Order: sequence, then structure tokens, then C-alpha cells
Amino acid sequence: MINTKILTCLMTACALLPTQSLANDSSSRMEVGLNGSEIGDLGDSFGLEASYFFTSNLRGRLSYSKFSYENNRNVGSISFVETVDQDNAKLSIDWFPAISWIPQQGFFTSLGVTNLGDPASLAATANASLNYTIGGVAYSGAQLGNITGTVETETTLPYVGIGYKYDFGNRKGKGAYVQAEVGTIFGLKTQLKLSSDNPNNLANLNTYLQAYADTQNDKFEDSYTLYGLSVGYRF
Repeated sequence: MINTKILTCLMTACALLPTQSLANDSSSRMEVGLNGSEIGDLGDSFGLEASYFFTSNLRGRLSYSKFSYENNRNVGSISFVETVDQDNAKLSIDWFPAISWIPQQGFFTSLGVTNLGDPASLAATANASLNYTIGGVAYSGAQLGNITGTVETETTLPYVGIGYKYDFGNRKGKGAYVQAEVGTIFGLKTQLKLSSDNPNNLANLNTYLQAYADTQNDKFEDSYTLYGLSVGYRF
């Protein structure tokens, strides 16, 4: 509910922002660029962004990024291969507090929402030579079989960030720019889902396995920090 309210407020703010000219040159309001981000200790994402200056120090920005990685993750005593292949989008409002020569540049703060794509997937084959205690019951690795799951989060999440933009453009605002940004996505509320192929058709195995997964939710991060760099052109 809170994420929906944030998105509604942002969209309303965009609609109500004044559309005064930037130094009477309406052609210098639009930007397009390429961006790359390092997301916590997970990996890197790459994508595109487009932005529009409503006023000399208020900018709306829409970003798309592709985020993929594969690593090993231990969930309690079970070792999984975790795979992510996400298409993510971000809508934000950027405020440049200092009014300077156009092209607009300098420090800015950012408030927005991020929409995440498909959740991370998990896959493991339990070690047949080991025993695992799931839901108070001891199972051999052979009994657990192949375990699969997902790391699910809220899909629409708040974003806050700060950054710095340097513009190489002329005084009417046209030209290349480079931008660095640090931000945080928070409120993930991770829910781990696990199930087994249950090769021996054991009663309640998947029920116990999901109960085990529920005890692991607090082991996941509730937020991620992004370190981003963009290059682009202002028209």
C-alpha cells in the first residue's frame, strides 16, 4: 500500500510541475543516456535512461536496466546456486538545489520508485551423504532430492539517492554530460519459497521445507545500495 501511495504522489508531482522554459530554449530539456550500476555485493546492471527538465532545477527521469548474476548462497545448511535475470525500471524526480548557468549541473537529490522484474531462482541437490534437519525431522540428502525455490520481494520499491552531474554542453544546454549517483532501494520484505521434487514421496516434506524457509527470511537484506554512472546527451 505505501509503495502505491509513493508512486501516485510522484506521478501527481510530475503533472503539477510548472513547465517554464529553460532560458527560453525548449529544445534543451530532454536527455538520453546509458547507465551502469553496481548493486551491493551482487553484481552489475546496465541500461538506458531518458530524462526531462520541467524547470531549471527539477528533472523527471525514467531508467531501464538489465541485471543478471549467478552465485552460491547458503540457506541454513543447504547450499544453493542463485540465479537472477531481471528487467528493472525506475521513475524518479531529481532536484538540483543550486541555480547555475544552463546546462544545469551540480549536486542533486533523487526520490522515486523502482519496479523489479522476476525474482531470483534457487536450485540445489542435497548431498546424499549428509543428513538435514527440516521441521524437526532428520532427512538424508537422498530423501530431500532436488530442491528449487525463489527469493521473492516486493516488486515496487521506494528509492532515494544523491548524485552529481557535469554537463559539457553549451550555454543553451545542448551537449554531452556525465553523472554519478549513489542511492538505496529499500523495503524488499524478502520471502523465501522452497520445495523438493520429493523422490520418495515423503508425507509433509514440502510443508516442512517451506516452514524451514520461513525461518530464513530475516537472513536476507532488506535494502540494497546502488553506485551508478551515466553518460548521455542533452538535446
